Amino acid sequence: MQETQHDGNGAKVVIIHGYEKLEQLGSGGFGSVYKAKKQGDQKLYALKKLNQGGVNESAFKHEFELIQTIPDCPYVLKAVEA
Repeated sequence: MQETQHDGNGAKVVIIHGYEKLEQLGSGGFGSVYKAKKQGDQKLYALKKLNQGGVNESAFKHEFELIQTIPDCPYVLKAVEA
């Protein structure tokens, strides 16, 4: 779910499933990746927003599961939730 709010200065703030979208980092075959801040803990995350209609759900689930099997590595992000 995506909602739009405004901060104290009147600037638009986009919230997607509890994450504040800060800036776009890149895009690819499945969609776009954004730098985001989780509302509860204020930590920074990479948020992947999928393209509508162009994503095979089983392929995305496979990617998510595959990422979870990679050992801790400073060059690979951990999947937190889907």
